[in-house]
Amino acid sequence: MSNQPRIPDPETRERHIAKLKEICQRWDVLIAGLDELNAKLDADFENSPLGLLYKRRAERLANQKQASSSQL
Repeated sequence: MSNQPRIPDPETRERHIAKLKEICQRWDVLIAGLDELNAKLDADFENSPLGLLYKRRAERLANQKQASSSQL
C-alpha cells in the first residue's frame, strides 16, 4: 500500500469543488451577518452613555494635544 497522494477522478473533484463553493457561500452569508451585527453594536455603543463619555474624552485629549503642540 502506497502512502503517495493520488489525484482523484474528475467526478470526485467536481463533487469536492461544488461542496467547497457551497461552504464558501455559507461563510460569505455568515460573515455578512456578522458585519451587520458589528455595525449595529458600534452604533449602539456610540449612542450609549459610555460611548459618549469615551468620545468626549477622546476629543478633550485631542484638544489638549493640539494645544500643547501649538505652544512648542
